Amino acid sequence: MKRWRRHYLRNRQTWEDRALFRSLNMAVQATQPPGGSDVTFYDLIRNAALWVGAFEMLTHPRKGNAGLRTVYPLLESVKCEDKNLRKKTYTAYMGSAPKPWPRRMLPCKLYGRLYQARNKYIHGNPVSPALLQLKGSKHGLFWLAAPLYRFALTGFLKLEFKPKMPKLSNPKAFGRYIAERMDFYDAQQLIERALLRARNRP
Repeated sequence: MKRWRRHYLRNRQTWEDRALFRSLNMAVQATQPPGGSDVTFYDLIRNAALWVGAFEMLTHPRKGNAGLRTVYPLLESVKCEDKNLRKKTYTAYMGSAPKPWPRRMLPCKLYGRLYQARNKYIHGNPVSPALLQLKGSKHGLFWLAAPLYRFALTGFLKLEFKPKMPKLSNPKAFGRYIAERMDFYDAQQLIERALLRARNRP
């Protein structure tokens, strides 16, 4: 809301804010998947393409292009609450870049898969439901795109709890600090648990 007021009410328009609101506009469309008995796989993968567009708009450097090399650093900048999301143990898609590709966090791997699905669909290549499925997980990319985007917003907006922890000698202030911190990170922890559902199961 601070950015909205700055951009639209105070007329202090920056490229970063413009990129944010363009991206949010695309994300709004992506969160409205088609419904009804006539829905096909093509409808779902087109929706995935909208999500990729939202990520690229969010990370567009203004000069140059947005893509994997702009989205991955943003995802890796997020200060995760769950240590399992911080582990760089996954191979994330890097297109034509020389292999071996560097190990990255799980969110990068998920975005790489989403990016691949978008490219195959948009470029008219053969596609199948397997593009949106994750081996060993009951939850496909279609359902994880929204929390993945929220995860990216955490990094873009630099959302973190900044108040300084009070001394233990002041139990009321310390208790208030803990309660406020838990409330602040409630949404973050929710999306982190959602993303962790994509891990391979034995």
